[in-house]
Amino acid sequence: MPRWLSVGSVLTVLGAAYVFNTVWTFYGIYFPAWCKAPSNPQSPSTCLHPKFLCDQTDLILEGWVSRTEKFPTTDGSSKNAVRIFERDAPCAVPWEENFALDIETIWRKDATYYVHVLVLPKVRGKEVGSAHQKLTPAHSSVVYQKVVMTKFMQEERTAMNLIQAGADDVNSTVISRKEIHHWHTKLRLHVMDTPIIFERMSIPHELYPFLKLKSEKSGSMTYFPLVYIDSLSAKKEEYTPVRDSKLNLTVEYSPMSVGKIRLISMIGASMEQLKTFGLKESDLEDVVAIFTETNFYILTLTIVVTVLHLVFDFMAFKNDINFWRKKDTIVGLSGRTIVWRAFSQIIVFLYLMEEKSSLLISVPAGIACAIEIWKVLKLWKVAGFERNGLRIRVKYNVSSAAEQSCDDLDASFFKYLSYLLLPLCIGGAIYSLFYVPHKSWYSWTIQSAVNGVYAFGFLFMVPQLYLNYKLKSVAHLPWRVFSYKALNTFIDDLFAFIVKMPLAHRLACFRDDIIFVFYLVQLYLYPVDKSRANEFGQSFTDDTTAAAAVTATTSDQSAKKPVSDKMKKQTPTETKKTI
Repeated sequence: MPRWLSVGSVLTVLGAAYVFNTVWTFYGIYFPAWCKAPSNPQSPSTCLHPKFLCDQTDLILEGWVSRTEKFPTTDGSSKNAVRIFERDAPCAVPWEENFALDIETIWRKDATYYVHVLVLPKVRGKEVGSAHQKLTPAHSSVVYQKVVMTKFMQEERTAMNLIQAGADDVNSTVISRKEIHHWHTKLRLHVMDTPIIFERMSIPHELYPFLKLKSEKSGSMTYFPLVYIDSLSAKKEEYTPVRDSKLNLTVEYSPMSVGKIRLISMIGASMEQLKTFGLKESDLEDVVAIFTETNFYILTLTIVVTVLHLVFDFMAFKNDINFWRKKDTIVGLSGRTIVWRAFSQIIVFLYLMEEKSSLLISVPAGIACAIEIWKVLKLWKVAGFERNGLRIRVKYNVSSAAEQSCDDLDASFFKYLSYLLLPLCIGGAIYSLFYVPHKSWYSWTIQSAVNGVYAFGFLFMVPQLYLNYKLKSVAHLPWRVFSYKALNTFIDDLFAFIVKMPLAHRLACFRDDIIFVFYLVQLYLYPVDKSRANEFGQSFTDDTTAAAAVTATTSDQSAKKPVSDKMKKQTPTETKKTI
């Protein structure tokens, strides 16, 4: 196979092609083609013009809540529906307002509630007469939209002080399998502000349900302001249990571009299809937030760094496994750092699962956890298992003298490091127990452990720096793996502001940057000396010397007999240890 045709190059080409195709697709969504006027003035126009321009339009808005999907007939009383708001505001100016609702007249337990929005546009400075006194969807100038505001969800556990709370209170925080009715406390209302001219026969299918058309006397067609209610951006924490008729609602209004409305509509349809494959809504929420809460340029940057992160993650895992699979000795490597890294990775993975973090973060953490456990088995030189009746014996290989010497250096440094870190971790756990609310005792255990990992875990990478200093060498480290992980660390710094994750995990992304800088300094201070002779008396100052050394080695094996005897003495032998 040619050298250029490697796994890394293939992944790079595929990733670049995927990024280009995705960015081009999103560009077509954000910037659709406009309709062009016919070249012949006598030909009928097939263009669909906006009847109102957002920056020159005022909106009369009304919001109602009811139990019926169809807009209820109401005379202003609250028998069939309850009015939420009535507002006259400019189309191009965003606003937000909080409402305290009392829907006692229409409240029913576990009923489904709808919010109905009616919008009457008018040219700024002009009056619309008495038409807005009673807005109905049947009115020729009224734009109408509705949205479901309730759904069944599992109730979240409430955090509490475990010392002050009684046993009954702690047990009551356990989530039951039964789902209860929840009310969405936020209504995101948008009006398209892009004065786009559509081709009448090629209106985007995702916008067609929201368009209200009108035939003009001239024979042309126009459309009213497009009103869109964004229910896709709803977050789990925005839902509250429906226990009585007292409800809160925050209405957020803002103009939105045609590309953003198209993207949200298309993502919403895709999410519904993914749910049919068994994906949970909580798993999709973080993916949706990436698309709905950023503009086109930030979204493009997110796509690029996501693909790079996946490629670097794969290459780091691949080279890490290859390095440890071929590694027969751990000379120069800090064994306790490897064990601590495996323990830390397990704690971090459990913490991410407890906090219900994004799968973009949890899945790579789970894979890294499995790899770290495998490294520990290689470190302990586990040769296999042997069964003797009901007893299971683990077979280990004996460490060499050089490995034992490095382990002694590692143990001495770790002993002094533990004197500093253990009191800090235990003190932090006790402080958290008394002064920080937790959902359960398990939550406190995981939270305390992960706080120690995040706050002081990077210090357990310091013993490897100490070994490098004592050996005056870094040749024993997997630098290709470090390179990919260093690139991923800087990408994680960007992801820390984009993807949902706990605050402690977000801060830990910046913590690792410091350690990588020290490793790079040691790489500069302790370069690989190719002129230094190895155990065979060979030096590799140039390719000619290296080739001659290899030829001499293969042609004269008898001259190397003392060295072979020395190596034979250092060959590991198997011993047995009973579990």
